[in-house]
Amino acid sequence: MAEMRGRGRGRLVRAVLMLVALAAVVVVAAMTLGGSAHHTAAPAANLRAARADAAALLASMRLPRGAQRSAREPAGDSGVLSAAAENPFGGVVVDAGAWWTVRASPAAVLAFVERFRGPGATLLSTGSGSGGDPHAAVRGYLSADLQWPAVTNVLEVRDLDVEATVLADGRTGVRADAQVVPITPRGQIERLPVDATRVEVSATADRAGGQRTQTARVVTSPAAIARVVTLLNSLPLEPSDSPFECGPEIDRASVRLTFRSGSAAPPLATAVLTYPLPVAASWGWCDLVTLTIAGHRQRVPLIAKWWSYAGLSPFPPLLPRLGAALGVALPAGGP
Repeated sequence: MAEMRGRGRGRLVRAVLMLVALAAVVVVAAMTLGGSAHHTAAPAANLRAARADAAALLASMRLPRGAQRSAREPAGDSGVLSAAAENPFGGVVVDAGAWWTVRASPAAVLAFVERFRGPGATLLSTGSGSGGDPHAAVRGYLSADLQWPAVTNVLEVRDLDVEATVLADGRTGVRADAQVVPITPRGQIERLPVDATRVEVSATADRAGGQRTQTARVVTSPAAIARVVTLLNSLPLEPSDSPFECGPEIDRASVRLTFRSGSAAPPLATAVLTYPLPVAASWGWCDLVTLTIAGHRQRVPLIAKWWSYAGLSPFPPLLPRLGAALGVALPAGGP
């Protein structure tokens, strides 16, 4: 079983160790250049659940009759099946992988996998490519990615990636990797207080040419405040390693929410959402919320919009939901 842990926001450097065991699992250590982890690992219970789920997802895959499990990378694949895909998720990823050889063609193998996929699985993507050892013959491969629904408060990503290539002897080599991401819950210290009676809203949009628009409102409705607190407390932590870097963008906007227990009281908390404009074109990891609670800025930002990439479970962008909860029109930009 593999646990891949992101550290910082650099590029992934992958080290792959092969352990031969009854489960024929692959151990992958993924790390990045420089920096330190943004937050601690997932709770032990969630990590155990991720390990069990990865093994179960791998075991659920069906292959054509005659497929033979291999304890090591099949010979003659030019290195195409040597390693799992890089960790695109950030944080901790549990990876369980194995190899097979089969007489059917790569296309027939993947069609079989897709047709007989396990209960609850959906086909996320298919693809093709070429690669492997630069000193060996370049080989093409086909791939398919299956996804299962997240498990609330336990597992965020449940993914099975399958690759197939023609081997030098004419057979097909197959590699499958079940990748599962356990959820790291936000601690109580990272949650907004529920006793606020006043939210001050300040929204600013800066565009090319020095154009700036500003909006200021005060919200005192208990129902609206409760909706906003619940919404912000439901957001996940930013992954400790994102698959790409953001910006800088020419047009940006920000929304600052200041929570108080009275008009003259000191702030209980502030939440600042920053995002590029227009909203519809922005990447998920570029839309972040920073929290300051009881005067202490939280080290790990929150994700305000999740980009559905490589199996990451998407959720609706925060901005329109935040505006609806507050009853305030927030800058979204546009063409």
